[in-house]
Amino acid sequence: MSGLHAALSRMSRRRFIALGAGLAAGATALPAVRAATAKAPPLVAKVRCERAIVDDVPSSDAAYAMLDRAARELTGRALPDMLRDLVSPDDKVGLKVNALAGFELSTNIEVVEALVRGLTEAGLPEANIVVWDRFEDHLARCMYPLNRDGAGYRCYGGESQSDPGLDRDARYESDLGDGKPSFFYRVATRDIAKIINLPVPKDHNCSGVTGALKNLSFGAVNNTARFHDAPHFCDPMIGEICAHPAVKDKVVLHVMDALRALYDGGPVVGNPDAVFEPREIWVSRDPVAMDVLVLDLINAEREKAGLPKIGDEGPTPKHIETAAGLGLGTDSPSPDSVVTAEV
Repeated sequence: MSGLHAALSRMSRRRFIALGAGLAAGATALPAVRAATAKAPPLVAKVRCERAIVDDVPSSDAAYAMLDRAARELTGRALPDMLRDLVSPDDKVGLKVNALAGFELSTNIEVVEALVRGLTEAGLPEANIVVWDRFEDHLARCMYPLNRDGAGYRCYGGESQSDPGLDRDARYESDLGDGKPSFFYRVATRDIAKIINLPVPKDHNCSGVTGALKNLSFGAVNNTARFHDAPHFCDPMIGEICAHPAVKDKVVLHVMDALRALYDGGPVVGNPDAVFEPREIWVSRDPVAMDVLVLDLINAEREKAGLPKIGDEGPTPKHIETAAGLGLGTDSPSPDSVVTAEV
């Protein structure tokens, strides 16, 4: 099936589907994993499921099973129990998705809805859940069910055609470009108390890769185009925005939607042949360790395709090291700090 035909087929089917941490450093410790062992809790849990995508359509049930297994591997507790440790029923929780690359490589709605299910089972009302990204038109293009005040979970952009959505009291200062501040969006600063970050692993023509750190940082503020070009290539801006008090203390979890990923031409899908299917979901409270694994994943696929490693040609993802230096996580996760499983 051609890439275009697969996309159209998937879009057609999904039109009829009912659409339903503190960061690692300084965050409150999660419950110990497997009390009988002296091993330290893992930093990242990676779960693969072959049936996560069936006939080119992701499965929400499979995504839930993957999230639940990841929670058990990470904390020794079922998904609702883990989430209950991170959020309370009174919290407004924002799920920060990534819709930049369009329908074929956005955070899958099925993964979002599996997480929504886990949150409601943890006692959170759906009305207290906000699915958001920077631009509302990106969400609409990816068939997210826009909803500001109706039944079910909320879904809207930080910025829409009718509202720039900026919090003028929260800003990231930089003299680059026009020298104007990058203001945080109200959805991140005022509408929600906790953030769960749901990125997609992709290569990036400016930052080298885009994963947990870039999805959170450049999705939470405006006026970011000035950060992309040489010599900065988004560094140190990605790390510094993630470390900003406006968002840092709200982030409780990172969920990498690695059902599909992109190894070349990113962050948008310029070459459909560069999209591949790890069919994995990763869960962590350490966005830096998670992005190191994103880099490893993408470089492994680039090697198969005969392409140079990220940074050998083009920008190096220096922001990962910068984020580690800012105390946001570790950029040298040990092999035994990453657990893998299959469902």
